[in-house]
Amino acid sequence: MFSRFLSFVCIFSFLFNPLVNTKAQSSSQGLIVSPPIQEIEVVPGKTYSIDYDIENNTDTDLLTVDTSIETFEEGSIPGSANVVPFKSEKDFSYWLKVPKTQDFKKNINTKVTYQITIPDEVSPGAKFFAVTYQPRGSEVQNVDGKNTVVLKSRIATLIFVNIGGDSTKQPLIQNFSATPAWIDPLFDKIDVNYDVEVKGTSFYRPVGNLFLIDDNSDNITTLSSIISDNLILPGAKRSYSKCFGNNIFLTKCNEQSTFALPWLGKRDIEIRLDFTDGGSNPQSVTTKKQIIFAPYKTTLLLLGVLIIILLGFKTIKKYRK
Repeated sequence: MFSRFLSFVCIFSFLFNPLVNTKAQSSSQGLIVSPPIQEIEVVPGKTYSIDYDIENNTDTDLLTVDTSIETFEEGSIPGSANVVPFKSEKDFSYWLKVPKTQDFKKNINTKVTYQITIPDEVSPGAKFFAVTYQPRGSEVQNVDGKNTVVLKSRIATLIFVNIGGDSTKQPLIQNFSATPAWIDPLFDKIDVNYDVEVKGTSFYRPVGNLFLIDDNSDNITTLSSIISDNLILPGAKRSYSKCFGNNIFLTKCNEQSTFALPWLGKRDIEIRLDFTDGGSNPQSVTTKKQIIFAPYKTTLLLLGVLIIILLGFKTIKKYRK
């Protein structure tokens, strides 16, 4: 899914980014560089190869091309809100080395390989930049019916780098809490809070359920279905919260229950999440907290009412004497 997302992003980037001359890439004459888009999955501390096929399809027998790396402004590529651009050349000068100039013979397809080294200390996430090719010399183009001498068209190829973490690490449910620990069904609501952190190499969307389970697991009630609208990037963390209840004193709860909370006994609040859409190996994570249902507030209220009634009868009896 992430690959399809990147493809969508890249298509728009090539339509809107001024660095890219799609006409020059698709024409029958000119410098042809393929593929125009590279997507690589990497982990910190390793070196990877990036391959290109470059063909000099011009009238020049030996075409000299100036090569450089270009950065992008934040948000310059439509739809890339989850992808972080490099801010300056210093950010990736260690990562990718490209020669300043390259020569290509006419009508010969040349395979070019660059080495990209991922630093050990880099944070997981996704980044992008472009390798640009500027052929030296000029060419004649027809502009408004007139032949005009202009510089040869520059071509840019986009590179997306998906930086994953340790591939053995699973997504985590952290800081899971269900409060209060003692629940009076008439007065209390259940507040559930948790964080989801992705530490693996894939992008994940958590999908699952919150359950209320009794001691012998024979009675399982689904409190809520959980579907996250957003993918979580490697190394990122998202916080979630829910509250449940159906008592007459309940206020400020984001989800009214359609079931009656139990009045007495121990129960487990359990969350089961399946992390999907992030890769070929979905992960499942489960965690739980125990809470106790006891009508202690209701009991105190009834005792208070009973005491008031008894005091009232005692007072009335006193004044009647």
